[in-house]
Amino acid sequence: MEPAFAEMVGSFDQRVRELKGCASLRPASGSSPPDEQLAESLQSIARSLSAVEASFEALSGAVLAEKQCLQHADVVAAKANEQAALLARILAALPARLPPDPADRPDAAPLAPVSASSSNTAGRPKSARQPRPKSARKKRPAAVPDKVIEHVTTEEVDGLRRDVKGRMTVDKLNAGIEYLRELLAVKRQLLASKRPSTLKHGDAQRVNDWQALVCEATEGWAFFTEDDLLDPPRGKPPAVMVGASGKSLISALRSLNRVKEIRVNKTKLYLVL
Repeated sequence: MEPAFAEMVGSFDQRVRELKGCASLRPASGSSPPDEQLAESLQSIARSLSAVEASFEALSGAVLAEKQCLQHADVVAAKANEQAALLARILAALPARLPPDPADRPDAAPLAPVSASSSNTAGRPKSARQPRPKSARKKRPAAVPDKVIEHVTTEEVDGLRRDVKGRMTVDKLNAGIEYLRELLAVKRQLLASKRPSTLKHGDAQRVNDWQALVCEATEGWAFFTEDDLLDPPRGKPPAVMVGASGKSLISALRSLNRVKEIRVNKTKLYLVL
């Protein structure tokens, strides 16, 4: 662009010099009046010279404006390069594998397809909708605990914070895990009973209580409650699960990502991870 611009400016300069040379042919003041034809030619040359000078000034203004735009373009390009470098650092810091979406779990409940009949009834008034009979309503299935709590290792226990670990040892923690495995196995048997009405009164009540806790947060998960720990379906809880020792054990299992504490209907329960 610079050689072409210099060539154009040189052409303008050459024409200006020629026009100025022609203008110099005008007679000086006080001399004899020139021929009318010569005077008209000189006036035409003067007008052309003024037009060329005005064009040259307009061209200079346009060139100055373009230079200012180039300065802004340099700033924009520098900002774009900074953003590109920032994105590159963000991509480099991302983990190789992101945590999975909870909706992608194999045990996640699929969305029910919308049928043509349901879409047709959407626009009807409420009075025209017929309520479904109680016998046709699908009962929410109970959460069958099929997850096994993994034993802990010495390295995991040594990595616990001192206030969480307390007096817990690997043997005590694994003994508590064995008890929880047995508790969940009994719960699995009760929930899998094909004839709940034949269960003992206490077991039937337990099944009803467990089913009442089945919701979106617990469906498909193995879980147990504080009542299960204090009053298990079978036998008595071992000493490691009673009192402060039991609280310390559950706290350690939470820190080791074996269980997760949530609340459903103001009831504290633990999901098996």
